[in-house]
Amino acid sequence: MNTEDFGRRRDEIPFPVYISKPQLGENPTSMEVKAYAARLEEYESGKAAREEIVKLWYAKSAVIEVEFKQALFKELGIEDNPKKDKLYSLAWESGHSGGFNDIFYHAAVMVALIK
Repeated sequence: MNTEDFGRRRDEIPFPVYISKPQLGENPTSMEVKAYAARLEEYESGKAAREEIVKLWYAKSAVIEVEFKQALFKELGIEDNPKKDKLYSLAWESGHSGGFNDIFYHAAVMVALIK
């Protein structure tokens, strides 16, 4: 199983950049307040757009993970095993920080426990 394909597909979806809320300094002038109001309005509209992009990123990422799980179960021959989701959960806990390859490795090591 080529786990790199799943990681590459997830990496193709750029996670949106965080947008910082504008700040207004102490004792602002009227010009600074007007400029702040404009930046705040821009921030609010950008924030809403970013939230939609984040939702889309998580939805696409979830689809990729489901496809990975199905491929993993098939590769390990446990598609019909009732404990396959528990195995995946343990493998994910042990290896998700390293990506799909590490999840696969941990699942392959632990699969003998449920066969």
